[in-house]
This record gives sequence, C-alpha cells and structure tokens, in this order.
Amino acid sequence: MDTSTNYAYLVPHGTVRLLVMGPENRIADDAEIAEMASHVGQGLIDGAVGLSTGLTYTPAVYADLRELDALATVTQRLVEQYGTDTQRWAWGTVRPLSFVHPVGER
Repeated sequence: MDTSTNYAYLVPHGTVRLLVMGPENRIADDAEIAEMASHVGQGLIDGAVGLSTGLTYTPAVYADLRELDALATVTQRLVEQYGTDTQRWAWGTVRPLSFVHPVGER
C-alpha cells in the first residue's frame, strides 16, 4: 500500500529574525522589520502556508507588537495563516497572549 506524507511549511519567525538581526536581544528597528517582512513574503511566495512564532523563545521573545503586526500583515495579504506556539503558556507566561490577540484582530 502506498502512503503519502502530508506536511505544510510555515515561515519561522525566529529564524527570519536571526537572519536579519543575528543574536541581538533587542527590539528591531524599522529597516530590520521591513527586511524581515520581505523574507516572510518571499517564503510565502515560495510555498510556505503561513507564519509561525514562538514568543516565549529567544530571539522572538524580544519582538514587539510593531514587528509582529508587520509580519502578520504580509502573511494575511498572501495566505492568511498565522500560528504561535502556546507550549509554555501554562507556566504563567501571559505576554504571548497580549501580543497574539491584537495581531489576530488586525
């Protein structure tokens, strides 16, 4: 019996952030956000089905709402799929919730 493997690639926010900023533990400036948005857009054009974030992990933990909103906006225009890792939320981390809600509403 032949079986197939189904998978879908999401553009990884943390990897894009490392590509643009290196291991910097700070908020991105406007030029860096624009470059990240360009990489996310290219990843989506190349076949990714959305954007994923892990807001409790380095380096994404340093992202601000401007950065996430810019990347989610590019994603929404092209494919409309955004996902975030909720694995550590049970440990009392509420910061990701405060970011994901406004990003999702836009």
